[in-house]
Amino acid sequence: MNLTRALLAPVALATAAVILSSCGSTDGGTTADGTAVSTLAVQNRWVDNVQFAGGFVAQASGYYTDQGLTVTTTPGGPGVNVEPLVVQGTADVGLSNPTNTANAVAEGAPLTIIGAGYQTSPSAVISLADDPIEEPADLVGRSVGGDRGFDGGLRRVARVDRRRRVGGDHRPDPG
Repeated sequence: MNLTRALLAPVALATAAVILSSCGSTDGGTTADGTAVSTLAVQNRWVDNVQFAGGFVAQASGYYTDQGLTVTTTPGGPGVNVEPLVVQGTADVGLSNPTNTANAVAEGAPLTIIGAGYQTSPSAVISLADDPIEEPADLVGRSVGGDRGFDGGLRRVARVDRRRRVGGDHRPDPG
């Protein structure tokens, strides 16, 4: 992903979110040209870090303001579930992952994925060079760690029947 796309992705996400009828409000006053300023509350899945840099740069550079947006961002962290915060109206939009959102929708949450933060998945399987994993079959019998939802993706990549265990241990990330 080139730098321009990385920086403009949050602006596009915020603009698309405001267009949705249920998101944001227009109680933020007006811009110099009389355009209504919309407020938008964004809930991040994790604590403020480089993965959200595009939003921070957009805020600091005035890109949101240029589009008539007043954006407030709330960091997440361990145990923060974005989907209920959006459903409750605490946040207008949330940055989450497809697995958590799909699970929430399956349980009845009225959510829609409106954009992607990455062109391709940033997830990766890594191993030590002296004991390499070179293909999915090498995962069988190994201990694997990953975040919530990782195990399902791992099973699809390794083509392992969901009723069987992929390997020795699966220790999900507590976040």
